[in-house]
Amino acid sequence: MGFFDFSASNVAVRAKCARELGLYNSRAPGSGEVEFCFRVALSPQWVACREPGVVSRHRAPRSLGALLRQMWSRGVHLGRAYSQTGVRGLFLCSVDRRTGTVTHALEMERPWPLLVWAFLTDLHAANALAVLAVVSLVLGLPLLACPLILGAGFFFYRELAPVWRLRIDVRHKAGLALIHYLANLTLSAASLLGGLRYRTILIPSSILASQSRRAETGREPSLSSMEPQTELLVPDLGIDITCGTELPQSVSVR
Repeated sequence: MGFFDFSASNVAVRAKCARELGLYNSRAPGSGEVEFCFRVALSPQWVACREPGVVSRHRAPRSLGALLRQMWSRGVHLGRAYSQTGVRGLFLCSVDRRTGTVTHALEMERPWPLLVWAFLTDLHAANALAVLAVVSLVLGLPLLACPLILGAGFFFYRELAPVWRLRIDVRHKAGLALIHYLANLTLSAASLLGGLRYRTILIPSSILASQSRRAETGREPSLSSMEPQTELLVPDLGIDITCGTELPQSVSVR
C-alpha cells in the first residue's frame, strides 16, 4: 500500500517492533498512532500490512456534540504527524465506492516546502461546488451558479444515497444525513486548519462510510461498512443509528 494509504484506527504491533521504534510519543498532543505508523513506514526492518478479516469495535459518542468534538480532536492534530515524516509533494487518492479500498490517483514526492495529501470524495466535490455556487451568486452570475448547484446536489445525493434507501421515517433520514455531513465536515475542517500550522494541506476521506454491503450480507444499508457495527445514540436528535469507520482494513506490523 502507499506511504500514506492506511487507517491507524485499528493497529496491532509486535512488541519487538514497538521497542525498536520507540513506542508511542506520550508527549504528542494527539494522533500518536498515526505518527507511530509513519515511523514503521520509514523503517527498513518493519512492514505495515492490511488485515481485511480483522475489525475492532469502537465506543461511539453518546451525543451529536460529543461526536463533533471527537471529530475535531481527531483532525486538528493530524498535520503534526504528517509533517514529521519529512515527505513533501502532492498525494491525491480516491476510495472505491463499491469495495471501500484506496485507489491511487496521483502520487508525486517532490522537494516542495509543503505536503498536500487529499482524498477525492463525493462529499468534498459537493462542498467545493456549493462554495463556488455561493460565490457565483454573490458576484451576480446566476447562470453559472445554476449548474454548480445541480452538481453539488448530485454529489450530495451520491454521498448520502444509503441514507435515503433506509427503511426509516423521513425525520430519522434527515437526522442521519445531518449527522453524516456534520461529522465529516468537522473532521475535514479540523484537518485542513490544523495542518496549515505544520505546512501540510490535509483533506481526509469520509469517516462515516457511505458504502452499503447489502448485496454481501443481506442487511439493510447503513452509514457503516464495518462488521460488527458500533451503536451510536444521539438523544438530542432523537435518533438511534449505527456508524463505523470507512476504510475498515486493520493494520498489522510484521
